[in-house]
Amino acid sequence: MSVHPMECRLDPPPAGGRTRQRCGLELARAYGTFHRSALWSHLLGGRLTRALWFHAFRRATIDEYFDVLVNGPAPAPLGIATSTKDNEVALGIAPPEHVYVYLSGTDTTGGFGEALFALALGDFDGTVTPFDTGGLVGHHAPAMGWDPPGRRSALVKSLSWPTAELAALLAIYPGPDDDAWASYIDGTRPIHAGPHSLWSCSEAACIWEDMANDWRAWTWEGRRPDRIESGAKIAFWTCSNAMLLQLQKWVTANPQHRAWLKQLMPKHIPDGVGELMAKHRKGEIP
Repeated sequence: MSVHPMECRLDPPPAGGRTRQRCGLELARAYGTFHRSALWSHLLGGRLTRALWFHAFRRATIDEYFDVLVNGPAPAPLGIATSTKDNEVALGIAPPEHVYVYLSGTDTTGGFGEALFALALGDFDGTVTPFDTGGLVGHHAPAMGWDPPGRRSALVKSLSWPTAELAALLAIYPGPDDDAWASYIDGTRPIHAGPHSLWSCSEAACIWEDMANDWRAWTWEGRRPDRIESGAKIAFWTCSNAMLLQLQKWVTANPQHRAWLKQLMPKHIPDGVGELMAKHRKGEIP
């Protein structure tokens, strides 16, 4: 049964069992006296504090890496062609180009970049979708082969929400219990066939169950069409140990940036992206 995030339904209880609640924002209306974000935070408890937005990145020079850590990543300038822009055009995501984050997920091999910063759940504002949208163009089976291609853009449109709705969406997927969150953070394949199993959308998209797909097909993506703030908002960050040495040498040669590096170092996780993800999955951070 598809459940829109603005709905809440009660399935009939199985014999001898308990009522199974399919939660959406209608539950907040039922309580009436609660602001919806406060209610969802209450239902999810401390699980919201475990969720982090990850942005992995790669730059050509050390000063460019430092700029991302201090000022945040920005879209590629107009006139510069990128695969991200091409994917957004194909998916009807406008205006190109956006900057992307992923909720408690990234490529642990460094495929997205050898540096990464993490933001707390509330420190990103943009649009969210329960999969990596770019994967619909070249990775997520069977949707990547849909014809006509407009089916993919319709799917993205029907499964995109502002971050103001995120707490309610997270109560639906991964869900409001510890096991569901642990599985999500581990990158475990969901039990559902796809997002159409949980929300009303343009059509069925079995991207979660297709064995050709990986975590990118069921991660929460966040995107915004301008710079994402980093700097003081960074919860944690990492890079290779070799890059850290280069960064420290660069700051020594550019002492005007020492204060920023001093502020960032207590948030640094040694040994790179894979180690940060391992600590996150073990619950050692945050």
